[in-house]
Amino acid sequence: MITNYIQSGDWKASDSASIVASKSYYLIKLRALLNLKFRYASEKATYNPSLNYLIEKINFNEHKEKRITLQKITKLLEVMPEISKVS
Repeated sequence: MITNYIQSGDWKASDSASIVASKSYYLIKLRALLNLKFRYASEKATYNPSLNYLIEKINFNEHKEKRITLQKITKLLEVMPEISKVS
């Protein structure tokens, strides 16, 4: 899902300023999660979490219907340039 992000090496330069510059509370949480996951990762590492995992990790509970919640988190992930594919 975010292999391109890891391979580009941009994650290594991620800092608090770039995370806080995110326009959405949930984008901040997602970028912080990525920063924690890849701070010490080796290059070419992959990370393919399920949408359910991401929803749980960032406490994304904006709607009582799971289908709508999945649609919303998918839209959020698709605007992140770090994410290469959402499926």
